[in-house]
Amino acid sequence: MKAPAEVEQVAAVEEPELLPLAEISRRLAVEGIEVKPELMRQHKRRRTDFPTGTTVDGRELWTYKAVATYYAPPTSE
Repeated sequence: MKAPAEVEQVAAVEEPELLPLAEISRRLAVEGIEVKPELMRQHKRRRTDFPTGTTVDGRELWTYKAVATYYAPPTSE
């Protein structure tokens, strides 16, 4: 059985970081994917396949991985 401190540490590692679209836009730009937060908000309103956000304290937040996958260039297989 794991000690309580180990359980808390494992839970913290597994929980994805929730971010606003502006922060995700900044992180994508570092990777060479330029998508402005305003465009992301339009896609959120108009497209049915945009990742679903999580509301925390009245703010809608997303995981970086979900949005980055959405905007990632298509892979040629």
